[in-house]
Amino acid sequence: MPHAFLVERPDRNAHGTLVSFVEAAPRAYRRRDLVALYSRRALDGASRRGAVVRLLPDAYVAARHARDFGARSDAVLLWSGDRAAVASTSAAFLHGLRTREPHIVTIAVDRATHLRPPPGVRVLRWTVSPDFAQVRGLKLVSVADAVLQSWAELPHDEGASLVVDAVRSGRTTGAALRERANALPRIRRRRPLERLLDDLSLGPESLLEHLAITRVFNTGEFAGFSPQVEVAVGRRRYRLDLFHVRARVAIELDGRRFHGDDASRRRDLARDADLATLGITTIRLTFEDVTDRPEWCRDRVRRAVAARLRVAASSHAQPDSRARAS
Repeated sequence: MPHAFLVERPDRNAHGTLVSFVEAAPRAYRRRDLVALYSRRALDGASRRGAVVRLLPDAYVAARHARDFGARSDAVLLWSGDRAAVASTSAAFLHGLRTREPHIVTIAVDRATHLRPPPGVRVLRWTVSPDFAQVRGLKLVSVADAVLQSWAELPHDEGASLVVDAVRSGRTTGAALRERANALPRIRRRRPLERLLDDLSLGPESLLEHLAITRVFNTGEFAGFSPQVEVAVGRRRYRLDLFHVRARVAIELDGRRFHGDDASRRRDLARDADLATLGITTIRLTFEDVTDRPEWCRDRVRRAVAARLRVAASSHAQPDSRARAS
């Protein structure tokens, strides 16, 4: 059977000893393959020294890679006999869509395949064959399938964040996720997912923006705000999360990922100063503001818009000083 890492197979001649060979990449090997390349004595000696470990029956990895999630996933695929693909949150992690490494490796197989998973492995069965992708030579379900499978398992906000980030990164689209979801006969929390995909058409670039648009500033009094408005200040261009053109009020939604360190805060201050030269007032709201005190957010923005509109109306009503002099 072809190996999951076949496209990245190291060259024995380039690495010399068996240990150097298996340490060249975080991948798993069958015993018979290592014995054929080197010898039974070399493999058994490396195993006794602890340089090579057996993660699963007939799946060996270098000890230095034993905790690597890619190596563990490769061992699981080797154990499953190429009848599986890494799936759900495990696939989302390997696709680079999640930063939190799963505790177990999740694979998916067709309904006719019956595997008894060892500790640290979870087996799902698909009713509709997923699309597949290769990452680091590993067989994974596609980005769309990984997102939808993860959505069904994660808490709502965590799943929504994954959906939004996957679309925002360009790894998939809302239309692709909707088409794939429609092909699945059963999917948990289908209606909230469909509402989220509808909301993505509004243009939010993060879960925080999604929550702000759909849960906080979703009433008629905030209809003057448009999402993702681009403005130019000299040679610089800024994209405003929400912008009220008449009032010249911008709402910036500061998630921890992009606004949590000192460099980001200094960059935000410089940005706000640039926008002020255009007469734009910036109101910054955090994740906690949006989720824990939405009415406070509404009141803060409501007062800012009303104040700026009063100033604008007053300046238009004030007669020109030269006209008075004449």
